[in-house]
Amino acid sequence: MTDTAREFRRRWWLANSVGFAMGLVAFSLLGHGFTGPHGDELTVMQYIGHTVGLIGAAIIILAAQRRALQSLREVTGKRKTLGVLVFVAAFWVGAEAIRPPTDWIFGFSVLGVAAWIRLPNREQGKNIWALAALGSYWVGICAALALVITWDRALGPDPSSLLDHTTGWLIVGGTTGVVGGFLSAHALSRLLAAANRAES
Repeated sequence: MTDTAREFRRRWWLANSVGFAMGLVAFSLLGHGFTGPHGDELTVMQYIGHTVGLIGAAIIILAAQRRALQSLREVTGKRKTLGVLVFVAAFWVGAEAIRPPTDWIFGFSVLGVAAWIRLPNREQGKNIWALAALGSYWVGICAALALVITWDRALGPDPSSLLDHTTGWLIVGGTTGVVGGFLSAHALSRLLAAANRAES
């Protein structure tokens, strides 16, 4: 492993670990801090609050990923904006058309790939590494779901305080970022290395 690849993997893992944790805390505070707890049916203000929270989370996560990628690939503001919009759309499709936890499975899948997908041309990159990087976030989501189920059982049904809710999202975001970021760093470094070799 080259020093450049090792450094990228470290940066990518850190960016995802911190970005997902901070992003999901921001989601909880923005999405629930002003409108309070909710059941299955949201009010108009709760839809607005959740959407604002989703936008905040995506901005934080994509900004961290963009910083980690900057030495290897440029991530444009247009790509970041598109990533935010697709994330929000994916979340609401999952929430309204299928039901949770599909909202976060769809949303985290978008956040895992939005900053880098198709930056290398298809013929330069290895599609298997792109799929492996995406799959890394699915592993992270499974780990997060297992932890949050344990957290819910320890806390009891329907935790209502903002602190409890935010702690739950910190667990979800932190676990997804740590696991997904670590695993995807290996696949993504190989993908970008293949693209750089093709360009040289």
